[in-house]
Amino acid sequence: MKIAYIANIRLPTEKAHGYQIMRTCAALAAQGAEVTLLVPTRRNPLGKTDPFTYYGIAQRFLIVRLPVADLVGFLRPFIGPLGFWIESFTFARAVKKYLRSKKTDWVYCRDELILKLLGALRVPIALELHGISRHPQRYASLLRRVSLIVVITRALRDALMKAGVAVEKVTVAPDAVALEEFSNLPDVAVSRKALNWPAGKKVALYVGHPYAWKGVFRLAEASEFLSDEWLVIMVGGIPSDLAPLRECVESRRLSRVTIIPHQERRMLSMYYAAADVLVLPNMIETVHSLYTSPLKLFEYLAAGRPIVATALPSFREIVSEKEVIFAKPSDNKDLARAIREAGEYDQSARVAAAKKLAERYTWDGRATTILAALNALPKA
Repeated sequence: MKIAYIANIRLPTEKAHGYQIMRTCAALAAQGAEVTLLVPTRRNPLGKTDPFTYYGIAQRFLIVRLPVADLVGFLRPFIGPLGFWIESFTFARAVKKYLRSKKTDWVYCRDELILKLLGALRVPIALELHGISRHPQRYASLLRRVSLIVVITRALRDALMKAGVAVEKVTVAPDAVALEEFSNLPDVAVSRKALNWPAGKKVALYVGHPYAWKGVFRLAEASEFLSDEWLVIMVGGIPSDLAPLRECVESRRLSRVTIIPHQERRMLSMYYAAADVLVLPNMIETVHSLYTSPLKLFEYLAAGRPIVATALPSFREIVSEKEVIFAKPSDNKDLARAIREAGEYDQSARVAAAKKLAERYTWDGRATTILAALNALPKA
């Protein structure tokens, strides 16, 4: 099976979607699919780093970089979001030209806008959704036109069904974890020394981008309800995204909070190993959290550390009290209570259950689910 995966992203990128796309493509290739990842040629602050090296992925597949008018972020003060639209239009045009010259069985994409710009294609389309657009009417015709919709949560499947999408068109494939990345974590003491973290403190760790809907501000504020033996460390995010969080921490004098910008994936195992508690503090008030299935949930499960998570329905699709300690949504004091419980009492049973659960969510397993759904549908 030949699959053209279309991704209008800067590759590599510091954001999780780049890793998720690369892992999905690699797993599909490992299952026997002939995968070509189509991305735009864009300026990249990470330089000309090989994506396979950057993400630590051994399974190779073809990456084709297509020419675009690269105006994303360029002249932003003057043209605002217009640069993104110009880049998207030119990328879609380059993709259509490429597809006309290459035989493919399926087009696969997780970007509704690009698929809409592509218009009608001669090959069937699979759309992977991680949420529902704020303006779903714009994509109603696209949802009818695609042959398969892959979603990451049952909640998202149910929302699509309510919107009139046929259930047989939707496949649930949660995100996953590369277990090998967590099979040999360094010793806690070794990790603490390597990172120059104090040995006598307990560390509650958040790894990911510092978006408000992910609950990072609430985690920072929850540190006020922890004792001085605790540190709250947040890892991830580029400087511009981190600025509001840094301002919050500084203005409120949250002395127990440490913010560390984006780190290469090869370093993350060191951070996981050095933590006492791993935290998923997502807010319940936003639509994002209704459907989210964050990569770090699956990585946390495999990392062998106690986990605290906001009690969101989307999280409960994957985990229960057997694996994690839930905190009440929108309650900073209860988030601190859950962190203390996770870090100050024996959690060996939960940790063991979490590692066992992680084995069910591999990239190869996810690819098998997707390929089975593709194979079950007729080709154009």
